[in-house]
Amino acid sequence: APLAERVGRTMAEELFDLLTEAGEPTGVRKERKRVHRDGDWHKAVHVWVLAEQERELLLQRRAFKKDSWPGRWDISAAGHVEAGSSAIDAAQRELGEELGLHLPREAFLPLFVYQQAYANTFHGKAFVNNEFDFVYLVVLREKRPLQDFQLQAEEVEEVTYARVEDVHASLRDKDPNFVDAYGVDDKYQKLFQL
Repeated sequence: APLAERVGRTMAEELFDLLTEAGEPTGVRKERKRVHRDGDWHKAVHVWVLAEQERELLLQRRAFKKDSWPGRWDISAAGHVEAGSSAIDAAQRELGEELGLHLPREAFLPLFVYQQAYANTFHGKAFVNNEFDFVYLVVLREKRPLQDFQLQAEEVEEVTYARVEDVHASLRDKDPNFVDAYGVDDKYQKLFQL
Protein backbone atom coordinates (compact mmCIF):
# COMPACT_ATOMS: atom_id res chain seq x y z
CA ALA A 1 0.00 0.00 0.00
CA PRO A 2 1.20 3.54 -0.59
CA LEU A 3 2.82 5.25 2.39
CA ALA A 4 -0.12 7.66 2.75
CA GLU A 5 -2.45 4.69 3.30
CA ARG A 6 -0.16 3.08 5.87
CA VAL A 7 0.30 6.14 8.09
CA GLY A 8 -1.78 5.90 11.26
CA ARG A 9 -2.91 2.29 10.91
CA THR A 10 -1.46 -0.95 12.14
CA MET A 11 -0.55 -3.91 9.98
CA ALA A 12 -3.47 -5.88 11.49
CA GLU A 13 -6.13 -3.54 10.09
CA GLU A 14 -7.78 -4.83 6.93
CA LEU A 15 -8.20 -2.46 4.00
CA PHE A 16 -11.24 -2.68 1.74
CA ASP A 17 -11.84 -1.33 -1.75
CA LEU A 18 -14.89 0.93 -1.54
CA LEU A 19 -17.81 0.64 -3.95
CA THR A 20 -20.71 2.83 -4.95
CA GLU A 21 -24.23 1.75 -3.97
CA ALA A 22 -24.47 0.35 -7.52
CA GLY A 23 -21.40 -1.85 -6.89
CA GLU A 24 -18.92 0.13 -8.97
CA PRO A 25 -15.34 0.61 -7.68
CA THR A 26 -14.61 4.10 -6.35
CA GLY A 27 -10.81 3.78 -6.38
CA VAL A 28 -10.73 4.48 -2.61
CA ARG A 29 -9.45 2.12 0.08
CA LYS A 30 -10.38 2.33 3.74
CA GLU A 31 -9.81 0.47 7.04
CA ARG A 32 -12.40 -2.08 8.15
CA LYS A 33 -13.45 -0.33 11.36
CA ARG A 34 -13.99 2.97 9.52
CA VAL A 35 -15.95 1.24 6.73
CA HIS A 36 -18.39 -0.27 9.24
CA ARG A 37 -18.59 2.95 11.23
CA ASP A 38 -19.30 5.05 8.13
CA GLY A 39 -21.46 2.56 6.23
CA ASP A 40 -19.32 2.41 3.10
CA TRP A 41 -20.17 -0.17 0.43
CA HIS A 42 -17.62 -2.97 0.03
CA LYS A 43 -17.30 -6.65 -1.00
CA ALA A 44 -17.61 -9.77 1.12
CA VAL A 45 -18.06 -13.50 0.56
CA HIS A 46 -20.52 -16.06 1.93
CA VAL A 47 -19.45 -19.69 1.58
CA TRP A 48 -22.10 -22.30 2.32
CA VAL A 49 -20.96 -25.92 2.69
CA LEU A 50 -23.57 -28.53 1.82
CA ALA A 51 -23.36 -32.22 2.78
CA GLU A 52 -25.04 -33.43 -0.39
CA GLN A 53 -26.51 -36.81 0.57
CA GLU A 54 -27.97 -35.56 3.86
CA ARG A 55 -29.03 -32.15 2.43
CA GLU A 56 -27.47 -30.46 5.45
CA LEU A 57 -25.68 -27.13 5.61
CA LEU A 58 -22.63 -26.66 7.78
CA LEU A 59 -23.16 -23.76 10.18
CA GLN A 60 -20.66 -21.96 12.36
CA ARG A 61 -21.37 -20.31 15.68
CA ARG A 62 -19.56 -16.99 15.60
CA ALA A 63 -17.02 -16.35 18.35
CA PHE A 64 -18.46 -14.57 21.37
CA LYS A 65 -15.79 -11.86 21.06
CA LYS A 66 -16.71 -10.95 17.46
CA ASP A 67 -17.57 -7.28 16.85
CA SER A 68 -20.78 -8.30 15.08
CA TRP A 69 -23.35 -11.02 15.78
CA PRO A 70 -21.32 -12.61 18.60
CA GLY A 71 -22.36 -16.17 19.47
CA ARG A 72 -24.91 -16.47 16.67
CA TRP A 73 -25.22 -19.25 14.09
CA ASP A 74 -24.09 -18.19 10.65
CA ILE A 75 -22.89 -19.15 7.18
CA SER A 76 -20.30 -21.95 6.98
CA ALA A 77 -17.57 -19.34 6.37
CA ALA A 78 -17.69 -15.68 5.48
CA GLY A 79 -15.45 -12.67 5.32
CA HIS A 80 -14.43 -9.55 3.53
CA VAL A 81 -12.69 -9.20 0.22
CA GLU A 82 -9.48 -7.39 1.08
CA ALA A 83 -8.29 -4.50 -1.06
CA GLY A 84 -6.79 -5.72 -4.33
CA SER A 85 -8.13 -9.26 -3.88
CA SER A 86 -10.87 -11.15 -5.73
CA ALA A 87 -14.05 -12.69 -4.33
CA ILE A 88 -12.96 -16.24 -5.17
CA ASP A 89 -9.58 -15.68 -3.47
CA ALA A 90 -11.41 -14.40 -0.37
CA ALA A 91 -13.79 -17.38 -0.41
CA GLN A 92 -10.89 -19.85 -0.53
CA ARG A 93 -9.00 -17.93 2.18
CA GLU A 94 -11.97 -17.69 4.57
CA LEU A 95 -12.91 -21.36 4.27
CA GLY A 96 -9.29 -22.31 4.93
CA GLU A 97 -8.77 -19.89 7.82
CA GLU A 98 -12.07 -20.39 9.62
CA LEU A 99 -12.61 -24.13 9.12
CA GLY A 100 -9.27 -25.53 7.93
CA LEU A 101 -10.91 -26.64 4.69
CA HIS A 102 -8.56 -25.95 1.76
CA LEU A 103 -10.21 -26.54 -1.61
CA PRO A 104 -9.43 -25.63 -5.23
CA ARG A 105 -11.31 -22.83 -6.97
CA GLU A 106 -13.36 -25.38 -8.89
CA ALA A 107 -15.02 -26.48 -5.63
CA PHE A 108 -16.69 -23.06 -5.22
CA LEU A 109 -19.93 -22.79 -7.18
CA PRO A 110 -20.94 -19.11 -7.56
CA LEU A 111 -24.66 -18.74 -6.79
CA PHE A 112 -25.40 -14.99 -6.82
CA VAL A 113 -24.38 -11.59 -5.45
CA TYR A 114 -26.49 -10.34 -2.56
CA GLN A 115 -26.68 -6.61 -1.78
CA GLN A 116 -26.86 -6.34 2.00
CA ALA A 117 -27.74 -3.10 3.81
CA TYR A 118 -27.73 -3.62 7.57
CA ALA A 119 -27.32 -1.48 10.69
CA ASN A 120 -27.31 -2.47 14.35
CA THR A 121 -25.45 -1.99 17.61
CA PHE A 122 -23.06 -4.60 19.02
CA HIS A 123 -21.13 -4.25 22.30
CA GLY A 124 -22.56 -0.72 22.57
CA LYS A 125 -21.08 0.43 19.22
CA ALA A 126 -22.87 1.30 16.00
CA PHE A 127 -22.22 -1.17 13.19
CA VAL A 128 -23.23 -0.51 9.58
CA ASN A 129 -22.75 -3.29 7.05
CA ASN A 130 -23.30 -2.25 3.44
CA GLU A 131 -21.92 -5.11 1.36
CA PHE A 132 -22.06 -6.85 -1.94
CA ASP A 133 -21.88 -10.49 -0.80
CA PHE A 134 -20.55 -12.97 -3.35
CA VAL A 135 -22.34 -16.18 -2.37
CA TYR A 136 -20.71 -19.55 -3.08
CA LEU A 137 -21.76 -23.15 -2.52
CA VAL A 138 -19.29 -25.94 -1.75
CA VAL A 139 -20.78 -29.42 -2.08
CA LEU A 140 -19.31 -32.25 -0.03
CA ARG A 141 -20.04 -35.62 -1.56
CA GLU A 142 -19.39 -37.20 1.85
CA LYS A 143 -20.30 -35.55 5.12
CA ARG A 144 -17.14 -34.52 6.93
CA PRO A 145 -17.10 -35.29 10.69
CA LEU A 146 -17.34 -32.11 12.78
CA GLN A 147 -14.15 -32.94 14.69
CA ASP A 148 -12.20 -32.87 11.39
CA PHE A 149 -12.71 -29.12 10.99
CA GLN A 150 -9.89 -26.95 12.34
CA LEU A 151 -11.69 -23.96 13.81
CA GLN A 152 -10.14 -20.51 13.98
CA ALA A 153 -10.72 -19.70 17.67
CA GLU A 154 -11.00 -15.92 17.27
CA GLU A 155 -13.70 -16.37 14.61
CA VAL A 156 -15.58 -19.61 15.33
CA GLU A 157 -16.89 -21.15 18.57
CA GLU A 158 -18.21 -24.38 17.05
CA VAL A 159 -19.76 -25.91 13.93
CA THR A 160 -22.78 -28.10 13.33
CA TYR A 161 -24.83 -29.47 10.47
CA ALA A 162 -28.49 -28.57 10.02
CA ARG A 163 -31.06 -29.58 7.43
CA VAL A 164 -31.46 -27.04 4.62
CA GLU A 165 -35.17 -26.70 5.47
CA ASP A 166 -34.42 -26.00 9.15
CA VAL A 167 -31.85 -23.31 8.34
CA HIS A 168 -34.31 -21.69 5.95
CA ALA A 169 -37.05 -21.73 8.61
CA SER A 170 -34.74 -20.29 11.29
CA LEU A 171 -33.69 -17.41 9.04
CA ARG A 172 -37.22 -16.80 7.74
CA ASP A 173 -38.61 -16.75 11.29
CA LYS A 174 -35.82 -14.45 12.51
CA ASP A 175 -34.57 -16.91 15.14
CA PRO A 176 -32.49 -14.73 17.52
CA ASN A 177 -29.79 -17.41 17.63
CA PHE A 178 -29.00 -16.77 13.94
CA VAL A 179 -27.35 -13.86 12.16
CA ASP A 180 -30.14 -11.65 10.89
CA ALA A 181 -28.32 -9.76 8.14
CA TYR A 182 -29.63 -11.48 5.03
CA GLY A 183 -33.18 -12.11 3.91
CA VAL A 184 -34.34 -15.46 2.59
CA ASP A 185 -37.19 -14.31 0.39
CA ASP A 186 -35.21 -12.76 -2.45
CA LYS A 187 -31.94 -13.93 -4.01
CA TYR A 188 -31.18 -16.12 -1.01
CA GLN A 189 -34.21 -18.22 -1.93
CA LYS A 190 -31.94 -19.77 -4.59
CA LEU A 191 -29.78 -21.38 -1.89
CA PHE A 192 -32.75 -22.97 -0.15
CA GLN A 193 -34.22 -24.37 -3.36
CA LEU A 194 -31.19 -26.58 -4.09
